[in-house]
Amino acid sequence: PASAVTADEPEGGNWRCMDDTCAHRFAPLSEGRISNGCLSCAYHGWSYDGDGACVKIPSAESAESAERAKANPKSRVRSYPVKRGAGMLWVWPDSSQDALAAAMAVELPVSQLLSRLVEQKPNIGYMRELPYGAELLGENLLDLAHLPHSHHGLGALNRESAGPVPLRFEMNPEPSSSILKGPAPLLQASVVAPILNDPILKTMATRRPLPPTSSCTLKFFEPAHVRYERVTVPGAAINVELFISPVRPGVSRVFAINTFEGSLLSPTTQKVIPDPQTQPKGVLNRCLFAMRRIATLRFRLKAQAAERLVEDGIVNSHMALSTIFDGDGIFLHKQGERMQAAGLTPADYFTPTSDDMLVRRYRTWLARAVLRTDGEEPTGAAPLMSQVFGINSKYTDVAPRAVLLNRGNQHTRHCSVCSRALARETKQALMLGRAARALTLCGLSVASFAAGAGGLAGAPILKLAGAISALVGIFAGAAVLKLRQASVKHGLARFTFMDYVHADKN
Repeated sequence: PASAVTADEPEGGNWRCMDDTCAHRFAPLSEGRISNGCLSCAYHGWSYDGDGACVKIPSAESAESAERAKANPKSRVRSYPVKRGAGMLWVWPDSSQDALAAAMAVELPVSQLLSRLVEQKPNIGYMRELPYGAELLGENLLDLAHLPHSHHGLGALNRESAGPVPLRFEMNPEPSSSILKGPAPLLQASVVAPILNDPILKTMATRRPLPPTSSCTLKFFEPAHVRYERVTVPGAAINVELFISPVRPGVSRVFAINTFEGSLLSPTTQKVIPDPQTQPKGVLNRCLFAMRRIATLRFRLKAQAAERLVEDGIVNSHMALSTIFDGDGIFLHKQGERMQAAGLTPADYFTPTSDDMLVRRYRTWLARAVLRTDGEEPTGAAPLMSQVFGINSKYTDVAPRAVLLNRGNQHTRHCSVCSRALARETKQALMLGRAARALTLCGLSVASFAAGAGGLAGAPILKLAGAISALVGIFAGAAVLKLRQASVKHGLARFTFMDYVHADKN
């Protein structure tokens, strides 16, 4: 219900969120535009300030009639408090008079480690829209036992090494350590004997010995944050921080960031290289000026190379995360479809093992939250939690796999880093194709010359042999370029669609 997020100021300093429905005739405000700090509807130009109050009705017959219409409560659009944290916008889905105070009193479930990492690397976060509801995404993220099965072959994960993942539930969990300082989680469980039972630490232990003090803890912070904390060296947690964002029934978004203290940049002092704008006088001064210019250029080239290296690392990280979510996408969508078609609920699950403990507790919390929140909704409003957490989910079993696992629409077009990488690689594929065609034409010209030379009486044999050698080299080069182009084109698929068939993962 709160899908139109807008900037209150031209430079986007203050964010606002309101219902995506104009008060006039219910056109989507998300199709409108920002004008003078207000959201203007594309249909008839009605404009709203950041609090949802109507401030302009262009078709009003007079200023007096416009003021009367704007004073009517029906002219308002419901707005919601917004916070910014760790590069994300957080919406408090309450439009009551006390909503702002309540929202400001709540501490965001964002660790200091995550905040520092995002501040240093703003583009490191991964986001993907998923073809299943937030309720199933929450279940999936709180389930470690599925990793060696769903993601067999990714890294060292192997379905043959899968086993029990016994959990020890921790009552009244405390806030995290200093580097992870933040609010206390609602749910927390630790893996018993993690080196033997946590799928990730188990695979790490096959490559190098891990200290017996290693630990793996799962945490859920209401309403939508899951965090894995793995510690192999005291004081250095290796975390996966995941955030669940409902989109609509049967569709959700995940935000995922791998955080560890070693990923933070150490403070550095950059050398300032003078770069005067005026040409100095004298031979010696001119030489010094040229040397400074060269040093400045080298510094900038190194900075650009380092930035590109970091960006390539982010792209590779995003591709790995896309593969992970591909592994779950098809069967979670179909799980939702089957539950919907058969009228099944989580109460119908059969979950006899310890590794399902967090899933059961999460579903219990979610059911209570739905009842509590829907009961607090104002009269006439659609039940919020029922909408976003799948009570009225809409799945279909006819959606093709290329749609359900479409990375291009679900991730790449929303990600500035991956969009740039896709553009670069597309351009490279085009250039390779043109170069291969040019070499082929050149080879045909040489072949024509060789054929002509062979037919001339007394043609030098040496020239003919040279032409043939050049011909072989040119066609070989063209073939290599064609192979390279095919490889690049295949690489483009990782940005758009790569099917994930579990039966083929051997």
